[in-house]
Amino acid sequence: MGLFDFLSRNKRNWQQIIEVGDDNFKRQVLQRSHKEPVMVDFWADS
Repeated sequence: MGLFDFLSRNKRNWQQIIEVGDDNFKRQVLQRSHKEPVMVDFWADS
C-alpha cells in the first residue's frame, strides 16, 4: 500500500496538518511517528 492509498482510505489523516517548530517537533513528529505514519515537509523562507 502506497502513501496515497493509505491517505485516501484514512481521510482523517489527510486532513491532519500541523505546523510545528523547534519547541514541539519532538512531541508532534517524533513521538507521534511511533504510533502512526507521519509525513514532514520542511521549508524555509528565502
